[in-house]
Amino acid sequence: MSWAARARPIERVHAALAVVAVLTAALLAPNRFTASLAVGLLIGALNFRGLCFQAEGLFSSQLGEGGGMWTAFSGLRLVVLATLMLLALRAGADPVALVLGLSMILPACLIGGWRMRPAPGPATLMPVAPPDDPSWDRWNPWLARERVDDEEAQ
Repeated sequence: MSWAARARPIERVHAALAVVAVLTAALLAPNRFTASLAVGLLIGALNFRGLCFQAEGLFSSQLGEGGGMWTAFSGLRLVVLATLMLLALRAGADPVALVLGLSMILPACLIGGWRMRPAPGPATLMPVAPPDDPSWDRWNPWLARERVDDEEAQ
């Protein structure tokens, strides 16, 4: 099975953005900037893959069970991320290009989220009560839920 078949849609968008960014940098920027951008893109992709793995594991298990393991994995992921960034900077990577490559996952998430949004229609709209409905009196706008009797007593 190829990488493209296993990759999430956001990872495919990130890969496309990465190719465009590296080709543009290769044409317009020095080699050090281009190599640093590519390293940042690779570290960002690995970090995103680890974050997705962590989130899938956390939400697929019972929240009470194994939560400490996934928290430890999060800490380990961040330590590995910081270590890879430090090694890249020690090796002479351009810091601006490295951060630019690391942050390229954010536009990929925005574009991927926009492309994967549900089609607009009546199934995606939530029913809203009319303004004079008495249920609005029980609604807590600060918590976005109905009031609990304990809150009303305060």
